[in-house]
Amino acid sequence: MYKTFLALTAGIFGLVLAGTAEARPVHGRHHERHAYKHVHPVRFKGGYYYGARAHPDWSRRVWDARYHRWNYWDPTLQVYFYWYAPGNCYYPVTYCP
Repeated sequence: MYKTFLALTAGIFGLVLAGTAEARPVHGRHHERHAYKHVHPVRFKGGYYYGARAHPDWSRRVWDARYHRWNYWDPTLQVYFYWYAPGNCYYPVTYCP
Protein backbone atom coordinates (compact mmCIF):
# COMPACT_ATOMS: atom_id res chain seq x y z
CA MET A 1 0.00 0.00 0.00
CA TYR A 2 2.82 2.41 0.89
CA LYS A 3 4.62 1.70 -2.42
CA THR A 4 1.40 2.36 -4.34
CA PHE A 5 0.95 5.65 -2.51
CA LEU A 6 4.52 6.72 -3.35
CA ALA A 7 4.12 5.74 -7.00
CA LEU A 8 0.84 7.63 -7.27
CA THR A 9 2.32 10.73 -5.56
CA ALA A 10 5.37 10.64 -7.85
CA GLY A 11 3.10 10.34 -10.91
CA ILE A 12 0.96 13.30 -9.88
CA PHE A 13 4.05 15.37 -9.05
CA GLY A 14 5.47 14.54 -12.50
CA LEU A 15 2.27 15.63 -14.23
CA VAL A 16 2.22 18.89 -12.28
CA LEU A 17 5.81 19.64 -13.28
CA ALA A 18 5.12 18.83 -16.93
CA GLY A 19 2.10 21.13 -16.95
CA THR A 20 4.00 24.05 -15.45
CA ALA A 21 6.87 23.64 -17.90
CA GLU A 22 4.52 24.25 -20.82
CA ALA A 23 2.89 27.25 -19.19
CA ARG A 24 6.16 29.13 -18.54
CA PRO A 25 6.99 32.02 -20.86
CA VAL A 26 10.00 31.62 -23.09
CA HIS A 27 13.01 33.56 -21.87
CA GLY A 28 16.60 33.64 -22.94
CA ARG A 29 18.71 34.73 -25.83
CA HIS A 30 16.15 34.16 -28.60
CA HIS A 31 13.50 36.18 -26.77
CA GLU A 32 15.89 39.08 -26.09
CA ARG A 33 17.12 39.11 -29.67
CA HIS A 34 13.54 39.07 -30.96
CA ALA A 35 12.63 42.05 -28.76
CA TYR A 36 15.75 43.92 -29.89
CA LYS A 37 14.74 43.72 -33.53
CA HIS A 38 11.53 45.62 -32.88
CA VAL A 39 13.14 49.03 -32.87
CA HIS A 40 11.40 52.06 -34.23
CA PRO A 41 12.90 55.01 -36.02
CA VAL A 42 12.06 58.48 -34.76
CA ARG A 43 10.48 60.88 -37.23
CA PHE A 44 12.03 64.35 -37.54
CA LYS A 45 12.23 67.11 -40.16
CA GLY A 46 14.95 65.27 -42.10
CA GLY A 47 13.09 61.95 -42.28
CA TYR A 48 13.82 59.29 -39.66
CA TYR A 49 16.74 58.63 -37.33
CA TYR A 50 17.70 55.84 -34.94
CA GLY A 51 19.08 56.35 -31.45
CA ALA A 52 22.46 54.89 -30.51
CA ARG A 53 21.10 51.57 -29.27
CA ALA A 54 17.91 51.50 -31.28
CA HIS A 55 19.03 50.56 -34.76
CA PRO A 56 17.80 47.72 -36.95
CA ASP A 57 19.90 44.86 -38.20
CA TRP A 58 21.54 46.59 -41.13
CA SER A 59 21.50 44.41 -44.22
CA ARG A 60 24.70 45.89 -45.68
CA ARG A 61 27.45 48.38 -45.02
CA VAL A 62 29.17 50.54 -47.64
CA TRP A 63 32.24 52.77 -47.23
CA ASP A 64 31.62 56.39 -48.24
CA ALA A 65 35.02 57.65 -49.44
CA ARG A 66 33.78 61.24 -49.79
CA TYR A 67 32.82 61.58 -46.11
CA HIS A 68 35.14 58.86 -44.75
CA ARG A 69 32.40 56.94 -42.97
CA TRP A 70 30.36 53.77 -43.16
CA ASN A 71 26.81 53.94 -44.52
CA TYR A 72 24.34 51.31 -43.33
CA TRP A 73 21.38 50.08 -45.38
CA ASP A 74 18.02 49.80 -43.64
CA PRO A 75 15.94 47.38 -45.74
CA THR A 76 12.68 48.38 -44.04
CA LEU A 77 12.89 52.10 -44.86
CA GLN A 78 15.13 51.49 -47.87
CA VAL A 79 17.47 54.28 -46.85
CA TYR A 80 21.17 54.46 -46.01
CA PHE A 81 22.09 55.76 -42.56
CA TYR A 82 25.39 56.94 -41.08
CA TRP A 83 26.62 57.19 -37.50
CA TYR A 84 26.67 60.78 -36.21
CA ALA A 85 28.70 60.74 -32.98
CA PRO A 86 27.85 64.26 -31.69
CA GLY A 87 24.16 63.41 -31.86
CA ASN A 88 24.70 59.83 -30.65
CA CYS A 89 22.43 58.52 -33.40
CA TYR A 90 22.15 57.25 -36.97
CA TYR A 91 20.95 59.83 -39.49
CA PRO A 92 19.86 59.21 -43.08
CA VAL A 93 22.59 60.07 -45.58
CA THR A 94 20.34 62.74 -47.05
CA TYR A 95 20.47 64.70 -43.78
CA CYS A 96 23.39 66.78 -42.54
CA PRO A 97 22.97 68.40 -39.11
